[in-house]
Amino acid sequence: MISDLPTSTGRVISEDLVAKGFSTSFVECDVSNENDVKRLMCSTIKSYGRLDILIACAGILHGATIEIENFDSVTFDQVLDVNVRGTFLCVKHAVRAMGNIGGVILLLASGAGVTSSSSSYAYGASKGAVHGLSL
Repeated sequence: MISDLPTSTGRVISEDLVAKGFSTSFVECDVSNENDVKRLMCSTIKSYGRLDILIACAGILHGATIEIENFDSVTFDQVLDVNVRGTFLCVKHAVRAMGNIGGVILLLASGAGVTSSSSSYAYGASKGAVHGLSL
């Protein structure tokens, strides 16, 4: 199962994989929306019978090179909604979907979450939070 926003290339990637003989499908999902994430997990179970692996890699980087005193709080919230809340919701509902059988959950973060190298305060903070979710 491949999932992303409707305007992404996720659908095209899924179609390309199907054309090459792989069994996959695409579900539109805004990971910051809990109902979308629930629907994604239900669609996965309906299509494949179970969920074995979650690779949580949704993320956005906004506000690059903006100094903190000029950083817009709306932008900060948008980045944290996708990068932190979205990761949390995916993990929460994947664990429920996996049940007692278990599975593997991979959270893709960034070195920006553990160093001061990010060009965006929001991105660095959000990836630090993703590191925290993986502990």
